[in-house]
Amino acid sequence: MTLTASGVLMNASPASAASCWGDSCSNKDPQATGCTAGSFTQTGVDVWARTTFGGLDRYAGRLELRGSNNCGSVQWARFTPVYGGFTYKIRAEQPETNYNTDWQQAGEWVTAWSNQIHSPRKCVRAHIVTQTWLRHLDYYTECL
Repeated sequence: MTLTASGVLMNASPASAASCWGDSCSNKDPQATGCTAGSFTQTGVDVWARTTFGGLDRYAGRLELRGSNNCGSVQWARFTPVYGGFTYKIRAEQPETNYNTDWQQAGEWVTAWSNQIHSPRKCVRAHIVTQTWLRHLDYYTECL
């Protein structure tokens, strides 16, 4: 029975309709599930990478721990690079339980995000490893 004529049936737009809630969102893409609606940065850290032999580490971009309540207290990592010359992998981690999302690999100049973790009680942090033929560097956000 469809009640569209009376205006009772309302369809949510695909951009705002979340396809998961709570723990069913864990290790799923926040954009694909619609969990990015209303998202915000909880904390962040500057990331550096060594791209020249004998040179200094260069500012590579910003690692953020993102959050949203659209799907029931979920968090994920996002990295926005500011230059090329390196690749990286990124994930969200819950250190207390050793639960980690799958690593997401990305190339130079590409903004990427990890899958998400539902964690209303235990802290989550973002983790990135910058990768060059010279050196791999690990960075973490604060655990919130």
